[in-house]
Amino acid sequence: MNWSRTHRWKVAEWHPWVLKGAALSHVAALTLMGVFLTGTFRGTQTERMYYIAEHETAVFWSWASWMFATLAITLAFYVWLAGFHSMYRPVLQMALLIWIIGAATEILHDLIQMTIIPALSELFLQMPSPELAGHFNAWDRLLIRMTGVFSNTCYAISGLISTGVMFQNKRVSNGLAGWSLFIWALVLLVALCVGWLEVPVRGVVSISLLLFLPWAGMAAK
Repeated sequence: MNWSRTHRWKVAEWHPWVLKGAALSHVAALTLMGVFLTGTFRGTQTERMYYIAEHETAVFWSWASWMFATLAITLAFYVWLAGFHSMYRPVLQMALLIWIIGAATEILHDLIQMTIIPALSELFLQMPSPELAGHFNAWDRLLIRMTGVFSNTCYAISGLISTGVMFQNKRVSNGLAGWSLFIWALVLLVALCVGWLEVPVRGVVSISLLLFLPWAGMAAK
């Protein structure tokens, strides 16, 4: 028995638990976002900075949960791809690389939200000035582009590539492949809307992440 086949069999034994763990981490992240992070996006700029400064600890750990969820789904994605036949390896390695680039950008976004944004908000409350408000706006626009446009585009391209492989693999049901196509097409639509129309990103991203949960349940069977 060659190493590649043995590796795929070992992966197949525990990939359902990784997928379920990734789904649970997203449930936790979405819950914390609804409870603590909603206030960081609503209201005027001053109201948002007041909220971030007043709830710094809760905001910090909420973003940390997003970072953990990103790592969890990246691991789940790797495990899922590793279960496919080696003939698909070059294509899937490209998909994984694109995914990792998007995940690294999202983790950087979360770290900025955990460190720079709270410090900037606290400084603005102590010494309000148009310059600090301008810095906050500049960071805000950059962070939206990082996740809403760049990371989502990477995820969508990577997911659509892997979906193409799923349709070619007889072991994957058409229902699972079709659900995957729907999810990643929606994520790509989100990225396009954020980039062109500058629509609010968090609510739509939450919907796409919720769609990941039943997909993970189907894939874990």
